[in-house]
Parts: sequence; structure tokens; C-alpha cells
Amino acid sequence: MKKKTTLLFSLSLGLSLLYLGGCNPEEKTKVALVPEDETIAVVNNQKIPLSKFQARYQTFLKKYGSLSPQGEDNRQTIKAIVINQLITEELMTQEANRKGLQISKEELETTTEEALTPYPEANFDQQLAANNLTKKEWKERMHFLLLQKRLIEQEVLNRIPITKREINAYFKAHKKELGHGKAVRVRNLTLASKSDADALLNLLERGADMKDLVRRHSISPDRVNEGDLGFVEKGEMPPEIEAAIFTLSSSNLYSPVVHSQDGFHIFQWLRTRAQSRLAAEDAKDEIKTALVTERQAETYERWLNRLKENATIQIDEKMLKTEEGF
Repeated sequence: MKKKTTLLFSLSLGLSLLYLGGCNPEEKTKVALVPEDETIAVVNNQKIPLSKFQARYQTFLKKYGSLSPQGEDNRQTIKAIVINQLITEELMTQEANRKGLQISKEELETTTEEALTPYPEANFDQQLAANNLTKKEWKERMHFLLLQKRLIEQEVLNRIPITKREINAYFKAHKKELGHGKAVRVRNLTLASKSDADALLNLLERGADMKDLVRRHSISPDRVNEGDLGFVEKGEMPPEIEAAIFTLSSSNLYSPVVHSQDGFHIFQWLRTRAQSRLAAEDAKDEIKTALVTERQAETYERWLNRLKENATIQIDEKMLKTEEGF
């Protein structure tokens, strides 16, 4: 299914910018040899240990090495990407501290619990091992991502100016696109085999409770929401699933069993929402969000470049060039 598997921890801007921003190997960084053997870089007197670079470099190679061309030039490019990621993260941590931003223990615990919910313990441990992470390191990573998200919201997104004239111009240009198309809210029950799905569909048609069956039998991550996928519009699901969903109504509560790459699905109709178009005043928030989204990458880059220009950054280039990981 393309959409609405439970999104455990949505940091779309933060995650995408972290790995795309500041990773240009040609970037002009203040370079000097760092005299300490086990330090590969220093950012405003804060050391980045060689061991941290090694771990990130190995993870990068493990995940993306097979997709990258082989050769010395490519290895040096990857190293430049990795060291720039680490420098960017250190700059962000320092800036968040300078601004007094904090993540409470309760917020971190809630986020990590939500992230772990769909994963059986053994599967999650395998994921950590594949990324060269311990649970402690993973939790520290989650803390950084939360802090990074808060910093970017405060220092980048909330500072993008949007004028009333721009909102009005956007409304005139996109009037037909604003609002919602016809949508159906559904609950999803996913089984591993067709025979299981057929058996449970039979129970549903005899009056069984869909939420109870989802909790006890569904193999989909959305079981944490009792299978509720929210409103689904056309074009958001594979054709075979969309066809089943859009035949549902108050007089046709359950779909036939539908097969997808994720398993065998039964969908329950919950509600149909009619197509609607927004008036200019009602569309204001949606338009502002769209305009901010259009400008966020460029604004982020300018902000990050300012951080780098005002920082003292040293890289042990000799160590970086010869280091091969561990």
C-alpha cells in the first residue's frame, strides 16, 4: 500500500534536509590539521571523534555502497558527505543549545515508544544491528532529530515571510486545487493468507467487530490505530485497493478480499466525504503552508550557510583521506 501505513515519527523536513543540506564535497570549509590523533574534525572547539566518523562511514557504505560507483574518487566523495553530515549535526546541536532549546524526558520517551510500537523486539534489534547502532545510540539519535526539528521550525520555517498579496495570488492561480476531493474513510485488516482473510470476512459478515479483529489478527502497522487509515482520496492507493475502497458505502460495509504486496486486505467503510472547494479566507492556512513548503529548502540552505560562515571548522584532511573505516 502506498499511503497511510502508520507514520511513526514524521520529521520530513528535518530528515531530508539533514542528509541533503551541507553535504556538498566542494563546500569551502576552514581547513587545518587537528593535532590530536583520534579527532577528525573540530567545530567551534567541539571535537568530532574519529570513531564517530568511522561508524557513520561504515553505515553509509553498508546501506548505499552497492549503489555507488567503485573507485578511490567515489570513496573520497562519500567521506566528504559523511564528514559534512557530522559537522552539520554538531553545528545544529550547538545552535539549539545556544537558543536554549530542550527536549523533555517525557517527550523523548513518548516518541521512542511510538517508534517501537509496530516492531517486534527481535525485528527492531536486527534493524539496529544493520545500522551499526545500539539502543542507547538510537535513542540519542532520536533526541537529536527531535531537537533538530524544533530548531528548524523556530529558526527557519517560522521565519519565512508570507504576505497577504502572495496568498491572494496563490489562491487565484490554484483555486481549483484547494479543498478536498471525494474521499472515503476506511479501516484496514491485513492478513498473511487468503484463507485467513476469507475466514475473517465471513465472521465480519456475521456481525463480528472489525476493530477487535484488527487488534488480534492484523499484520499491518496500522493496527496500532485499529486499522483506521483516515480519509483516502483517489490516486493515493494502488488501483486494485482504490477500486475496492470506492465501492464501499453505508449499505456496503466490507470490501471483498484484496491482494497487495503487503498481504490480503479487508476494508471497512466508516464515512464518505464529499468533494469540497475552499473559499479564499478558509484556504489561507493551507496556502501559507504550501508557500512555506516551496521556500523551505532555499531558506534552510541560507540559514545553514550562515551558521558555517560564523563557525570555526577544522578538518584533519590527511586523516580523512587515508581513513578506511574499521
